[in-house]
Amino acid sequence: MKKIFILLCSLLGLWSCSSDKKPEGVIPDDTMVPILAEMHLASAYFSVEYTDDSLAYSQAINYTQKQVLDKHGITFKQFEKSIAYYTDCPEKFKGIYERVIQQLDKK
Repeated sequence: MKKIFILLCSLLGLWSCSSDKKPEGVIPDDTMVPILAEMHLASAYFSVEYTDDSLAYSQAINYTQKQVLDKHGITFKQFEKSIAYYTDCPEKFKGIYERVIQQLDKK
């Protein structure tokens, strides 16, 4: 039973990304990279300044995420939709995060 479940999940994962065409509104890879890099930098900075579970930390992260998205002309809804799309396409998401890491290494 467990093997069947794993097989079905794998097939669903492959099927969901079988098309190279992205749904309308999904943020392109080249735009996702700097957005994610900036968000991770902010998260790292604020995790040093505040405890992760503090209200101030949450407010700072939320404000910074909004600023990053506004800077790139992206709505939070677009960002959520894009994260959902890339989560369903792990190979694409892995490629994006490899580029995010490269960008962060330069800083």
